Amino acid sequence: TYAQSGTYTVSLFVTDDQGSRNEGTSTATITDQPLASLSTSSLSFGNQLSGTQSASQPVILTNKGAAAMTITSIVPSGDFSESDNCPGSLAAGSSCKIDVTFTPTSTGIRVGAITITDNNLSQDGSTQAVTLSGNGTAPSASVTPTTLLFKNQLLNSPSLPKSVTLKNTGTAALTITSILPSGDYSQTNNCGGSLAVGNSCTITVTFTPTATGSRPGSVTITDNNNAADGSTQVVNLSGTGTSALI
Repeated sequence: TYAQSGTYTVSLFVTDDQGSRNEGTSTATITDQPLASLSTSSLSFGNQLSGTQSASQPVILTNKGAAAMTITSIVPSGDFSESDNCPGSLAAGSSCKIDVTFTPTSTGIRVGAITITDNNLSQDGSTQAVTLSGNGTAPSASVTPTTLLFKNQLLNSPSLPKSVTLKNTGTAALTITSILPSGDYSQTNNCGGSLAVGNSCTITVTFTPTATGSRPGSVTITDNNNAADGSTQVVNLSGTGTSALI
């Protein structure tokens, strides 16, 4: 493949059991042509939280030919986007940069490409592609049990505690924003602000009725379950306040 103008001589040599011999020589005149060269043919972005944008990775496009290269389009596909400083015409010997980012729309392996359309080797509509891949991840909050029943409890007297387990069964860290009780209930926990993949923590709930009769309430956990900020999981609570234990 030739990108620079000039006259080239091509010889065909054949080697067999009789030795090597020249089967013929021809010449050709080549005019100046653009020659597209990419710094890489693929990019891998690894794990990325679903719905969030990765750091950018660069691709360098260089015209190694002896004529200006016309760039018609630079188009991403899949869960990938690009920004670039490539002109419509890239001078011989010049380079430009394409910055690629990954924003997964769902979990699992996500693939795509950056396709550059130009006139490489003076062929209008020529394309060069960079294949792209990444893995979308998301936390998944599992709460057990989802209801707690305290039955009868003397007014203004704390019950024995009951426990709820919060586990992250997803593929990314679970960010815990808050754990809030309502009604005549209080809670303590060892969850912290983040729960790693596969880890669990304990929420301990106590019932202290302020009036007699049925006393409903809840514990609301706010986190980023399924990569959705502000997601909530609710544990429903019930108990009965009494003026004397029965």
